[in-house]
Amino acid sequence: MPQYLATIPNNDAGKQAVNHLREFGPWDFGITYRGSLSDFLRQLSEVPIVATQVLEALPYEFHALEVAEGQEKIAIPKILRWHSDPTGRRQWRGHIEAIEPNVKFRLSALGLPFSLGGWHNSYLKTLNIGAAGGGGRADVKVAVLDTGSDKLHFVTDFYDITTTSANLHPGAANQVDTDGHGTAMATLIHEVAPGASISMVRIADSDPEYMHVLAGLAIAVCDCQAEIVNLSFGFVDFGGSCGACGANDVSRSIALEKMLGMLIDLDPSIRIGFRAPIFVAATGNQRSTTGFHYPAAFDYTIAVGSVTDSGQRSSFSNYGTTHTAFLVAPGGEEVLPQEHVGSGSTGICFGTSVSTAYISGILALMRQDGSYSSLSREDLIDALLKMCVMPGGGNANEYGRGIFHYV
Repeated sequence: MPQYLATIPNNDAGKQAVNHLREFGPWDFGITYRGSLSDFLRQLSEVPIVATQVLEALPYEFHALEVAEGQEKIAIPKILRWHSDPTGRRQWRGHIEAIEPNVKFRLSALGLPFSLGGWHNSYLKTLNIGAAGGGGRADVKVAVLDTGSDKLHFVTDFYDITTTSANLHPGAANQVDTDGHGTAMATLIHEVAPGASISMVRIADSDPEYMHVLAGLAIAVCDCQAEIVNLSFGFVDFGGSCGACGANDVSRSIALEKMLGMLIDLDPSIRIGFRAPIFVAATGNQRSTTGFHYPAAFDYTIAVGSVTDSGQRSSFSNYGTTHTAFLVAPGGEEVLPQEHVGSGSTGICFGTSVSTAYISGILALMRQDGSYSSLSREDLIDALLKMCVMPGGGNANEYGRGIFHYV
């Protein structure tokens, strides 16, 4: 049956709605309640993880529902109308903010083993990482949400949420990646910032779904304690209608937006050692001239597009979204003359995923540079953007703030 994700306030009105869905969902709405995001994380580990506790203290929680095939357009609007009371004063009439499809997306399979090559060294020169100074922090932590990692010696923690068995195992052992994409992204980040601590959160083999991404974000920030989170992926379609009001031709990932904002604003008292995270996301590779994928479309992220070795926008790189922190970095080219940064057994590595990994590495490197190590989250992002240079003839619509070059 089709699965949906409900964004529900963590208050009395929200609890009213959850109780109603759990007890009477099949009879009143024709749906089955499957549990919260916290429940999902509990199923994954025999040992409690911090993310579970933190989620239960956030202003919103996320709940999985199943709807009978063909009944979605009847059941979902009915639920939203019924649970539209933010006061929660009437029995069984609570508050649900939005209900969206638990969509999936596909990552580009590269195969293993992954080998660096192609234009990688030239791209490092474009980034000018040699300009970074020393004297910064040595405890910089980066988390990568992806397909996993394959025997990478520099990965310090590995979390796997792809099955329902107990397999959350922090530490470098038991790494798994059957796709190659995650291995490639972690390798690129390590190439730029070899001193950073990299945690891998395996969210899928090749087809991550909405719930897994939300869970991975919570683990990255709360358990990995990452202040830089690499999101070399993007959701394209959330059902074509608004998850809150049902308006047609409105596609928006409300739960993902809520999660990013809550993790940035997380009360430090909830998580000892917490540093507000920077989310770095790929704009996407669909040649769109009118917008980015989610989560790059949100201002909570740094949105990264791709340019070629010559500094021109890559033909596939999405653009056309007004965004406060949009920049571009080397990512290659699909059409001839083709550019890439390496290859696996089944494909070559290029795209906005590559550009995103490079910028995540750059942010880690800046934290290790005494000139930037003590900056706040907002000031570090501002410093990053000030190092971008607009190419000749370029414009903000296509290049954002420009091409990154360390100075």
